[in-house]
Amino acid sequence: MSILAGREVPLQEGDLETLLAVPAERWILTQAAEEPERLRRLALGGLLVSDEEDARLVELRRRDEQLDANGWHLYAGRYHSLTRRLDTDLDLADDLDERHRAKLRTAVARRTVRGGPPPAPFHHSPLTRSVHDLPLDEDGGALFELLQRRRTVRGFEPDATMTTEQLSTILRAVFGSRGVIDHGNGYVLQKKTSPSGGALHPIEAYPLIRRVDGFEPGLYHYDVERHALELIEPLDEGAASEYLRFATCGQGHFRHAQVAFVLTARFRRNFWKYWAQKDQYGVLLLDAGHLSQTLYLVATELGLGAFVTAVINHDDIGARLGLGRYDEGALAICGCGVPGPSKLVPSFAPFVPRRE
Repeated sequence: MSILAGREVPLQEGDLETLLAVPAERWILTQAAEEPERLRRLALGGLLVSDEEDARLVELRRRDEQLDANGWHLYAGRYHSLTRRLDTDLDLADDLDERHRAKLRTAVARRTVRGGPPPAPFHHSPLTRSVHDLPLDEDGGALFELLQRRRTVRGFEPDATMTTEQLSTILRAVFGSRGVIDHGNGYVLQKKTSPSGGALHPIEAYPLIRRVDGFEPGLYHYDVERHALELIEPLDEGAASEYLRFATCGQGHFRHAQVAFVLTARFRRNFWKYWAQKDQYGVLLLDAGHLSQTLYLVATELGLGAFVTAVINHDDIGARLGLGRYDEGALAICGCGVPGPSKLVPSFAPFVPRRE
């Protein structure tokens, strides 16, 4: 496995012995090596770092430098590199037409044959000694009612428009800073409406605007310090819709959302404090999850629908936003807008905990 290339690299006879013989503390100059062609092939596969000026080798060397400079743990770098998608298109329609229903039935049947029946929806500990039923009465109030209404929306009104005030409220309430602590030497912590490991808040939001009053469609970056949007790339409405479909790997039911937010992580913001700690990549994923749930609640309060997906074209998004693979990377896309009809929205039956 090559972290730098992001793929499996087949080895030929003698390759493993060569790799084990290369000292880890310095580069091997391919021009001066006894087996230059073998070393160059391994370098092109991302298994060695070369000083040659070939564009492919320069890019791999740059990734190696990013890993070292940003405090990546080896296994976190491997997971990050090998789980990224490039140019994936799942071809998911707005609705489950018969073709997609047939594919779904086939996939479920195949999975059942391979993995057995699906795990039960409710779990009971095998170590249970006694059971104590809890009161079923829930506290009333706006928050509990809001939580009841919260859901994932998979259909949006294509011709509807969000207001500037709605977008501003969402950005400020979900991603905005509510307070800071300055510890000196540039070490500043923030308070936001969602928790973050170490109060570091390394997640950045890049709004992809399709239809919002006062803004031309395009890719933006949310500047938390100024509570402002920085235009990165103007797009027309159709191009913004198509890019959202592409960025979410062909999930066409999201393409009419009035605005989407690409959530990226500035890795060094977290890893600088927790240098090369193996558990910190998971903290970044938790941070993105916290933000998406806050977005759901704020959008629901505003009468809007929301969604989040981790099925995205990571590398394509990174290239479009000019992100270095190990400097900053996309983790998920969430979004919101005016809800519209969709056959993809499941109809859940009410559930009441059983009593024996």
